[in-house]
Amino acid sequence: MASLGRRLLVCSAAIFGLGLLGYELWPNDERRITHLLDELCAKLNQTRDPASLTELQAALRSWLRPGASVRVAELELEVEGAEQVIAHSQELLTLGMPLSFALDSVQVHQSGRLARVDADLLVTTRGSGEQSRDLRRTHVRLAKSKLGWRIEAIEVEPVAASQPEARP
Repeated sequence: MASLGRRLLVCSAAIFGLGLLGYELWPNDERRITHLLDELCAKLNQTRDPASLTELQAALRSWLRPGASVRVAELELEVEGAEQVIAHSQELLTLGMPLSFALDSVQVHQSGRLARVDADLLVTTRGSGEQSRDLRRTHVRLAKSKLGWRIEAIEVEPVAASQPEARP
């Protein structure tokens, strides 16, 4: 009788463990949203020639809603409509120094079929042996459709003023 109880306990623990593992591995909306934004940064980082620009533009067509907007306060840039955003992506090839993008401190707030992401966008410029990194608070609005999560708006705030370092 004791061995039957022990088996039942082991089986229950195994089933619980498998259920927990399945829950962790099963993609949820927060992970899908984070993955989408990470993929966007990766595509931006890989855009170095006309072929990679074409790949980025194809990806943007599937990730952006038709009325998507991008606002970058620091550049006084406001673009409305997915096709206009895609057209502006051409500028990545004409910038003087290569840029790379990464998201940090990502917070996803979801309510039904809508989501808002607040994150720190780390923009790194490289060139002539120098490298600079700036952090910009970024807000992304998304909506869920039959095709999955799609971006409605991206707003990038200017670089936050940094506090001077305390010196003794």
